Amino acid sequence: MKRPDREAPDEEFDELSWRSGMVVVALASVAAAGLRLGSSLDGIPFIYAAVVYLTARQRWPAALVTTLAAALFVWSDPLAAELVGSGGQSIEFREPLLKTAFLLGFAGLGHIVQRKSLRDTEEQRRADFEEYRASLLQRAREYRLLNSARPDSGTDGVRSDLSVIDAVEAVRQGIYERLYLLKRTLNCHTCVVLWGSGEGGDLEIRELASDSDNLVEGAIERARGVVGSIVRCREPVRLSDMRQGSRGVTYYREAEPIDQFLGVPILEEGSLLGVLCIDRIGGEPFSDEEVELVEQMADSVLRTLQSERLFRSAEETRFELSRFFAASRRLNSVLTMEEALSAALESASEVAEFDVGAVTLCDDAADEHEIVRLEAPDSPDFEEWEGVRFEDNRGLVSMAVKNEHYLPYQGRVREAGTVVFDESHRLDGFESLVVFPLITRDRAIGTLVVASRQADVFGTRRRDMLGVIASQAAVTLQNARLYARMQALASTDELTGLPNRRQFEQKLDDALVRHRRTERPFGLLMVDIDHFKEVNDTYGHDVGDRVLEQVAATLRASVRGADMPARWGGEEFIVLLEEADLDDILTVAERVRRNVAALAFPVDDGTLQCTVSLGAAVWPEDGDDDDILIRRADEALYHSKESGRDRVTAWNQIDS
Repeated sequence: MKRPDREAPDEEFDELSWRSGMVVVALASVAAAGLRLGSSLDGIPFIYAAVVYLTARQRWPAALVTTLAAALFVWSDPLAAELVGSGGQSIEFREPLLKTAFLLGFAGLGHIVQRKSLRDTEEQRRADFEEYRASLLQRAREYRLLNSARPDSGTDGVRSDLSVIDAVEAVRQGIYERLYLLKRTLNCHTCVVLWGSGEGGDLEIRELASDSDNLVEGAIERARGVVGSIVRCREPVRLSDMRQGSRGVTYYREAEPIDQFLGVPILEEGSLLGVLCIDRIGGEPFSDEEVELVEQMADSVLRTLQSERLFRSAEETRFELSRFFAASRRLNSVLTMEEALSAALESASEVAEFDVGAVTLCDDAADEHEIVRLEAPDSPDFEEWEGVRFEDNRGLVSMAVKNEHYLPYQGRVREAGTVVFDESHRLDGFESLVVFPLITRDRAIGTLVVASRQADVFGTRRRDMLGVIASQAAVTLQNARLYARMQALASTDELTGLPNRRQFEQKLDDALVRHRRTERPFGLLMVDIDHFKEVNDTYGHDVGDRVLEQVAATLRASVRGADMPARWGGEEFIVLLEEADLDDILTVAERVRRNVAALAFPVDDGTLQCTVSLGAAVWPEDGDDDDILIRRADEALYHSKESGRDRVTAWNQIDS
C-alpha cells in the first residue's frame, strides 16, 4: 500500500507554530509598552487578550506561557530594581530592555513548547490512522474470504449452517497464517493463493497476505499474464528484474513496483487447481532453496484445501440427508390425496430446488394422464396446466410410466423441444429435467416431474434421493386413494352412490347451526318406493337393486344443486333442501314424484313401473331440532302411504 506523505503535515504545523509565536510576540510587545507608559496593571488587558486568542485557537502551551509572562511583567518593577540597582536613569534605561528580554524569552519558550505538543499530536494521529487502516484491511480481507467460503455458494447450491462457515473460516485462517509466515520469511510484498473452479474456469483469490490493497476482487482470467504461463506449462515460473509498471501480474488491479516474482502451480493428480504466487519489491531474485520452500508450501495449501473440501462435502451430505429424512417423515404422516400431492412436491424441494414441479396420475381406463398438481413459483402461467389431461403419447411422462424408469438419462435436457407432457404443454428453456415414475405394487400410477433452468442440478446423488422420494410418494398417493375410498365407503351408500344415513345426519346438524344463525327456512323430504317388497319378491333382488339405483339417480337429478339427497335405509330416501320454504319444498317433491313415475324397468314379462310417496316438513315451523323435524317428515310420508301412495304430503296438512 502507498504510504501517506509525511512532509506536508509537518510543514503545515510548522507554519501554524511560527504564526502563533509571532502573535504572542506582538501582543506581549503591546503589553510591554503599556507597562512602560504606566503602571504594571495597564498592560494586563493586552496580555489577557493574547491568552484568550491562543485559548480559542487551542494553542494551550502558548497560552500557558503567555499567562506566566503576564505574572512576571506585573512584578517586574521590584525585580528589575533588585537586578540593576537604584541608579536613577540607569534603571529607567535598563528596565524596558529587561522587560523586552523577558518577553522574547517567554515567547520563544512558548513556541518551542507548542511545536513539541503539535508534533506529539501528529505522531499520535498517524499511529491511530495506521491502526485503523490495518483493521479496515483485515476486515475487508475477512469479509471477502468469508463470503467466498460460504457453503451456499458451493456446488449444487447446497446451503449449510453457521458451524460449517466457522469451520471453513478456521481452515482459511490456517492458510493465511502460512502465507503470512512465508511473507515474513522471504521478505515478500504479496503472497496469494489463486484458486480455480475447474479446468476451464477463471481463477480467484482464495487467501492472501499482502502489503497492498491493490488486489483484484473478482475473477482472474487464467490465460492472461504470467499466471497464464504457469497454468499452461504446469511448472514454476520465476522472474527477476521485472520492468516497472508491468501488467503481467494479473492479480493486481494496477501495476505495482515489484521486480521479483515466483509462481508455483497447485496440482492434484495432474489437474491444476490453483497457483501460489509471491513477489518482492527490490531485494535479490528468488533462489532455488526459496523455490523449493514455496513448492512445499503449495503442497501444504493443497492438503489443507483438500481437508476443507472433504469436511464441506461431509457437512453437505449430512445436511442433505437430514432434509431427506425430514421429507420422508412428512410423506409418511399424510392421509388425504390433497396432503399427499403437496407433500410429494414439498419433499422433492427439500432434496433439490426446482423451477417447475408436477405430479401426474394415470387413468388406465381412458388411457390418459392427468396433471393433478403443478407448482411453478416463478412461472405462474405453468400453474394453469393443473387439471390438464393428455393422451398416452411419446412424451417423457408416458415413456417413464411404460418403462418404469426415470428419464432423461443423467437428468439433462439434450435436445431442445423435448416433449414432457404433450405437444400443447411443453417445458422449453429448461437445462435440467427428471421424470420419475411413481411405482407401487409393480405398477406405475403416475410420475413426479422436476425441472430447473440451471444446468446439472440433478446430479447422481440428487437423482438417487429423488428416486426414493418418488417411491415413497407413490406409496403415499396409493394409501391416500385407499383412505379416500374408505372414507367414501364410510359415508356413502355403496349401491346408490348417495350419502348414507350417518353422513346425512352430520350435514343436517351443520344445516341447523347455519340456519339458526341466518334464520332462513329449510326443509326435509322423506321418500319411500311404493310396494318395493313386492318387487323383490316377484322379480328378485337384482331387479330390486336396479330400481333402487334408478330411483336414486332420478332423485339426484330432480333436486336443486344445493340440495342433498341420501339413502335413509332400505327403500327409503331423504332430501335436505337448503334455503327453501314450504312452497319450494312441495315443488321439488312433486317433480321427484313425476320423474320417478315416468321410469320403466324391463323385466321378463314386460315393463315394470314404480311410484314413490313423499312427506315434507319445514324448519322451524314443523320442528326446531333435527329429531323432531325428521319425525314430522316421516309422519307426513306415512300419511301419503295411508292416503293411497304416489303423492306428496306436508306435515302441516295432515289435520286439514
